[in-house]
Amino acid sequence: KSPMYIQTVSRAPFAFAGLWESWAPPRGNPIRSCTIITTSANTFMSQIHHRTPVILDTKDFDQWLVPEEKPADQLQGLLKPYEPATLVGHPVSSYVNSPKNDSSDCTLPI
Repeated sequence: KSPMYIQTVSRAPFAFAGLWESWAPPRGNPIRSCTIITTSANTFMSQIHHRTPVILDTKDFDQWLVPEEKPADQLQGLLKPYEPATLVGHPVSSYVNSPKNDSSDCTLPI
C-alpha cells in the first residue's frame, strides 16, 4: 500500500476524535495513553482502507472537548464517517514514513 495525503477540499485543518487517559499505578509514575477513534470508511476512504479515523465537524468540537461527562449515546452520534465529498487525497512517497523527514516534501504527490 502507498501512503496517502488526505485533506479537506477547503484545505482547512481538521480534528480526529480521540481519547486520553492518565492512570497512576500503585507504585511508579503515571501512565499516559491515547487513542484515535475509528469508524467505517466513507465511500472516498473505502478506496484506501475499510476503517477511517473519526473526523469531527468543527461545529462538534466543543461538544467533544468539554471535559464534563456526557451520556455515551449523546457522543455516539459524533462517531460517524465524514462527508466524502469534502475530502481529497493523493499518494505520496514512502519518504513520509520516517520521522526524520519533517518537511513539505512528505506531502508531494507521486
